Amino acid sequence: MCSSSNMEYKRCSSSNQGLEKEIDSALEQLKLMFPMEAFQYNMPPVVMRHQIYSFVPNRTLVDKHLNELREANTLRLFRMGEGEEEFAVISLPDLCDHIRRSASDTPTLRSELMQNGVLTRRTEPGSWWLSLPGAGKFVKALEAGRRASLSMIRRTQYKEMLESEFLARRLPRSALLGIKYHLHDLIGADLVSG
Repeated sequence: MCSSSNMEYKRCSSSNQGLEKEIDSALEQLKLMFPMEAFQYNMPPVVMRHQIYSFVPNRTLVDKHLNELREANTLRLFRMGEGEEEFAVISLPDLCDHIRRSASDTPTLRSELMQNGVLTRRTEPGSWWLSLPGAGKFVKALEAGRRASLSMIRRTQYKEMLESEFLARRLPRSALLGIKYHLHDLIGADLVSG
């Protein structure tokens, strides 16, 4: 626990910096697991926030660091999936590249972004939602892989499986995201214990 003394504060602060590096490393590893080719390169790498928890179990520090990165315009959080707390983490450079590929540089940029599904109107005049075209396909693949993974585990005798055994299995074609991606999804969402 962090106490009020200077020495304790410095120790706690340096351990938080170590965790921040660990969180950044987890983000990079999870981004590399995202199968861009499964979405015909029409979607930026998506990391679900709860997947990071499978690398760094301190959820409070993960959420705090992600909010700091969001406030520093390094990444964006999108609500995705069925749950109230399911957020996708997308780096801002990846999102900007995705938007640039979606629209050419024209005087009618707003209408083109609306046509391509990047910008949608809100009910308040002059207010807009930023959306992610292709998110439906991603959510469908995430949920299909999650169902298939959980089904695979439930079919074992004691409803448990070694990580190495899980990684050696194959998922159905509808699970486009890959077995490692789904492993971190299950652990981070607390659907299985790691």
